[in-house]
Amino acid sequence: MTHLKPNQIGILLENGYNSRQRQSKTALQYLSWLEAKLGRPLRHKLNGGEKEVEVNGRKFLLDAYDPVENRAYEINGCIFHGCPDCTNPTAKAPLEGKHTMEEMYYKTKERQRLIESTGIAVAAVWEHQIRNEIRNSPEGLIKCDVLPPANLRYPVIGLRINNKLIFTNCRSCAKKAENVACSHASEPEKRSIHTTVTHVELEVAIERRYKVLKVYELWDWSKWEKGGLFKDFVKSYIKIKQKASGWPKADMSAEEKATFLSDHEKHVGIKLDSENVRENPAIRSIAKLQLNSVWGKMGQRPDKIETQILSVNDPLPYGYSL
Repeated sequence: MTHLKPNQIGILLENGYNSRQRQSKTALQYLSWLEAKLGRPLRHKLNGGEKEVEVNGRKFLLDAYDPVENRAYEINGCIFHGCPDCTNPTAKAPLEGKHTMEEMYYKTKERQRLIESTGIAVAAVWEHQIRNEIRNSPEGLIKCDVLPPANLRYPVIGLRINNKLIFTNCRSCAKKAENVACSHASEPEKRSIHTTVTHVELEVAIERRYKVLKVYELWDWSKWEKGGLFKDFVKSYIKIKQKASGWPKADMSAEEKATFLSDHEKHVGIKLDSENVRENPAIRSIAKLQLNSVWGKMGQRPDKIETQILSVNDPLPYGYSL
């Protein structure tokens, strides 16, 4: 220790210098999500510090505060606040040995009542509710095992068998490619499908009575946009294609044309002008080619075999060897 000088190493407090303002990672993630949902910042530990409220000489720090609605958001850790769903009411609180979990719960409710007495609305949520919401509402790519219903006419989750995408209610029957009734109704391990899908696809599957048996990985993205990256490009060429397709049938009345245009805007999201709807096979073909080319290129396999014909004296392309 002769190499160290006095006061050379700083010793930080165990809970940091703002130990009164303690929030878990889960709480901070929830507040970040809440700010995105509300579309405005909240005051909390990482943004201006926690707001202090004084009631009858007692001071309380709010987990988060929304000045627009005069609302406090309280994130109650289940262990620290005696959650009745997660803890034994007669057990001793870990950091408050002289109090039981039930007593901590009533102290939490009393704290909320006192804060509300100042005119501030309080929205309280338990930590286990946040975790359940995260677990039940993932947004991203999900690698999981799903069990299709046995009698679904149009399966929505596919799997690749012999380099072909197959939509089936039974993995084992699809691999055998037998045109017989499935005999694995009571064997979910033989019918289940191991897949990687987006949360949007999985939500549709669950609506169709699929069951999620096991989740292996979840790739989560904090920001999502409807329509995708190419929505503007696609809409522009779909509009050209639809105008060049002409009317759905000949001799349509003005009322029928108006109904068609209204339905097209409602379901496709593209407004057409009746004066510009004229059949033009050449323009329609070009617009369709543009649309298909983009999807084809973006979905092209990067590892396709490339063949080049060379003479004996030609040098090999860079990176190639015999």
